[in-house]
Amino acid sequence: LGSSIVYADPPYSGATGYSVGAWDQDRFGQWLRETADFCCVLVSGDGSIVYGREVFRTSTGGQSMTRAGQAEALYLVAQRPYEQV
Repeated sequence: LGSSIVYADPPYSGATGYSVGAWDQDRFGQWLRETADFCCVLVSGDGSIVYGREVFRTSTGGQSMTRAGQAEALYLVAQRPYEQV
C-alpha cells in the first residue's frame, strides 16, 4: 500500500448514514488514521468535520446534488510526515 492513494467520501454531517446501517464517525476517523500510516489518504467533506490538512476547497453553487451553495473540501490525512503535496 505504500504508494497507494485512498480517497474517501463519507456522508455529510447530520446525514442518517447509508441504507446498510448507521454511520459511525468515530470508527471512520480511527480507520482513516490507521490507514494513513501505510498510504496517502484523501477525504472529501463539507467542512463540518476537519479530517486533516485542507488541500482544496470549492463551492458547488447549488449545481449538483449537494445542498445549494454547499462548500466542498478535500483533506489530506497524515499520521506520519509526508512530502508536501
